[in-house]
Amino acid sequence: MSPPSRSWCAPSRTCGPWPSAGCASPLLTPSQLKYNPTGEIIFPCVRGVYDKLSAPLGRYYLYYGPHDAPGGICLAYGNSLEGPFTEYPHNPIVANNWQPHYSVSHVASPHVMVFMLNNTTNHRDIHWGWSADGRTWTYDQQPLIRHSDVGAVNVGGPHLLYRDNSTYVVYNKDKESGGDLMITEVGSDFSRRNHLGVLYNSRSGAPGNGRPAAPSFGTDGGVPYMIYGAGERLSGSIAMARG
Repeated sequence: MSPPSRSWCAPSRTCGPWPSAGCASPLLTPSQLKYNPTGEIIFPCVRGVYDKLSAPLGRYYLYYGPHDAPGGICLAYGNSLEGPFTEYPHNPIVANNWQPHYSVSHVASPHVMVFMLNNTTNHRDIHWGWSADGRTWTYDQQPLIRHSDVGAVNVGGPHLLYRDNSTYVVYNKDKESGGDLMITEVGSDFSRRNHLGVLYNSRSGAPGNGRPAAPSFGTDGGVPYMIYGAGERLSGSIAMARG
C-alpha cells in the first residue's frame, strides 16, 4: 500500500529569505518573534478554528514552542496555511511555571496522544497513550514504532494523520539516519504496523537543512499542507510544504 499523500511540490510563489527553497517555504523564524527565549522553535501543530470558535483571531491557529528551557507553548494565527501568521501578543500561552499546579524546566510540544520516548537504551521510539477526559492517561508500555523497525538510530516528532478510512503516524528519523519523514499505518485500532517508507525526503538546502521534523497537516481549499519544524535541532524554524 502506498502512502495516502504522496505528492509534495513547491509553492507557486517565491517567499521568505530562501527564494530557492524548492519544496518548502518558511512560515515563522525565531528572529520575527517577540517571545524568543532560546533563538529556536519547533513542534508546530496547526488547527482550523474557523468552524469551532465564535470569534477566532484567524482561520488557523498554529501552536509551537522552543525546544530548550524555559520553553513555553506559543500561538500564532492566520487566514491561510501559506501564511502570513501573526504572533499572539501574550505568548507563551502555556508556561513552564503554573502555580500551584506545576513548575518544570520547560514545556515544548502541544501534540497529544503519540509521543517520543527515550529509555535506558538511549534510543528514541514512538509511544502512545489514551484518555477519556484528557486528564487521566494510560500508556502502552510497548513502542508503537521502534527505531529499529525503520532502520534509524532514533525516531521522533510523531503526528497522527487520518486518510482513506485509516490512521497513520508520520514521524522523523534522526539526521544521521537520513532525516526523512516516515509514515506507518497503524489502523483505527492501532493494531497494524504497516511501514510505508518515506513520505517526505529530507533535503540539504534551506530551510530544512536535511532535517524536517515534527509535521502537522491541514487542508485549505482542497489543497493539502504540511507544517513542520525545519533545520537543526536547536536552531529550528517553522516551514510549510504544499501538495
